[in-house]
Amino acid sequence: MTSAKTIIAALALCLMLPVATQGASSSDQLTAASAAARQPFDLNRLQAAAQAGDAEAQKALGAAYALGTDVPQDYSEAVKWYRLAAEQEDAEAQFHLGVAHATGNGAPRDYEEAIKWVKRAAEQELAEAQFFMGVAYTLGLGVQPNHHKSLKWHKRAAKQGKAAAQYQVATAYTEGRGVRRDYRQAANWYRPAAEQGYIAAQANLGAMYEGGLGGLPQDYGEAVKWFRLAAEQGAIRAQYNLGVMYENGRGVPQDHHEAVSWYQRAAEQGYTAAQSNLAGIYTSGEGVPQNYTEAYIWQSLAALTSDAGGAASLDEIKAHLIEAELKAAQKEAARRHLAIIERQQSKQDAMLFTSPFMAN
Repeated sequence: MTSAKTIIAALALCLMLPVATQGASSSDQLTAASAAARQPFDLNRLQAAAQAGDAEAQKALGAAYALGTDVPQDYSEAVKWYRLAAEQEDAEAQFHLGVAHATGNGAPRDYEEAIKWVKRAAEQELAEAQFFMGVAYTLGLGVQPNHHKSLKWHKRAAKQGKAAAQYQVATAYTEGRGVRRDYRQAANWYRPAAEQGYIAAQANLGAMYEGGLGGLPQDYGEAVKWFRLAAEQGAIRAQYNLGVMYENGRGVPQDHHEAVSWYQRAAEQGYTAAQSNLAGIYTSGEGVPQNYTEAYIWQSLAALTSDAGGAASLDEIKAHLIEAELKAAQKEAARRHLAIIERQQSKQDAMLFTSPFMAN
């Protein structure tokens, strides 16, 4: 589950972008809105209209200050204008005002105040606000955690086409969270999210085709299709699953070289099963040159988090190495371990600047 720290940091990004209007897809709306906010405009005329009480002008001026468009970036000033528009029931301004209170950017951090404003926007069918409410009820931000209410809000956003919400609805049905477990419903919601390019939904839809779950036929070709889409975007488990499909010739011709390629991508991100599978392939030499040094390196990394079986396998590989080869392999394993840790930390840091509320 996404940590509260990540959600709060993501919320901060929401304040910096104008919210989508209803109609086109959220991603298209947000792109257009962001571009519009950055276009040159008559600041004096906009300020005059905002001061005269025009809600659209107040919201636009708030966005200008939040983005630093033709004015110094100033979150407090952004909140001032968002609040005036929000009090006139502008849903987008209400959402941004709520986000400001959730993050403490330009307003006192107050989760209950945040929920008050975001809920008003959500009740006006703003999909981003509805998704926010779903996350709030999942994590207990300003409300008591409640999976039923979380699912209700996520469904409302999902029905408007928000991929992140569709994915949350699907996982709720997969896990039986706030609703009875239902793989058929899960598949129905994973698909539209996957078709919009939502990586985790693509990976999960691939797994459902692989297992023939949710009323879907067992179809290795479809599984490979969805695994590949997710894997090419960096989804670790999808990379591993695609490696498995190539190693076993499921949905694709058997190809150990291709299996190694995908296993390695996942292994370099710290995925233990991929590391162990790489070790097995290099030990057997099936489809690749036998290489006990590589086998030892990858099994060493896998053994850091796997059970005793992995450690026993490591001893078996070790028996094939002379002392100099063993020392070199241990040194390289240590180097790769540090590289994996750095890569994982970098990925975690990047997540803090990726908003689930603004990404479709």
